[in-house]
Amino acid sequence: MELLAPAGDLEKLDVVYDYGADAAYLGVGSFSLRRRAESADFEDPALPDALRRIKGNRKLYGALNRYFGQEELEALEKSMEAIARLPLDALIVSDLGVVPVVRRRLPGIALHLSTQANCTNAGAAAVYRDLGFSRVIAARELSL
Repeated sequence: MELLAPAGDLEKLDVVYDYGADAAYLGVGSFSLRRRAESADFEDPALPDALRRIKGNRKLYGALNRYFGQEELEALEKSMEAIARLPLDALIVSDLGVVPVVRRRLPGIALHLSTQANCTNAGAAAVYRDLGFSRVIAARELSL
């Protein structure tokens, strides 16, 4: 079992780990649903080293969990170099259009399906597995 917590910026990330989280996730700029919340500037050249220092041996995931228009996908493509420098263990994705962009630029990174993708059954989870997702975060509407 993994205790995963959201962290909007470096200070919150440090607190999340201090309080025992095994893993944390950050929104990746405007490419996440947390884009209006306080967040770290993922294009800041000092950010990768700061994240490595805070992260230590724990997991860190980047959220690309919104749905993208074509122009936004093109903007994501242009930002992949900066995203690739971040010490991320996985990307949390909801829009399948993001997968080819990520696979081209970060072929080895793990993909986790966001709850935003609304996966509600085993058949859909199997399809996501076959598409290369190593983790499916089921829809919030499901009971235990």
